[in-house]
Amino acid sequence: MTNSHLKTLILGIGNTVRGDDGAGIYVAERLKVNLDSCLVDVKETCFAGLGLLDLMAGYEKVIIVDSASIRGGNPGDIYRFTQDDLALNSSPYSSHEMGLGTILHLARETGICLPKDIVIYVVKIDDRDDFFEGLTKKIKDSMSKMVELIRQEVNGCQMQWPVIRHQ
Repeated sequence: MTNSHLKTLILGIGNTVRGDDGAGIYVAERLKVNLDSCLVDVKETCFAGLGLLDLMAGYEKVIIVDSASIRGGNPGDIYRFTQDDLALNSSPYSSHEMGLGTILHLARETGICLPKDIVIYVVKIDDRDDFFEGLTKKIKDSMSKMVELIRQEVNGCQMQWPVIRHQ
């Protein structure tokens, strides 16, 4: 099946050898076996920056799954953003090269066609540079909740669990 037939892309971002940074990849892997829809494509990537635009091409909706060191809250908290929630980064680079808000802004400004609906799920992690495979307990404990929230999003259901929304 090609992208032109798929309406939704779930894109897990991360690096599984950097511990909790791999959370997006692990969620995507779980969703691959738990989603029951031929109109959803699930992919994982360790790439970021402008390369994300190529991965999103041809889809109506993209759900990005990632981890980040967000101020406030606790490790394992889940945040949901829309593309409208993302401001341009004051610093144009993050640990994933260019920040997502900057990438989307550049795409719009240069006329690159973006999906109509972009949603981002982020699990808060500690700001660590450890190299290990797997997830810490707090992050691992939040994975089932994140998978269920994304399943509900794909199915168009109203969110049943409270989602911490970063303001």
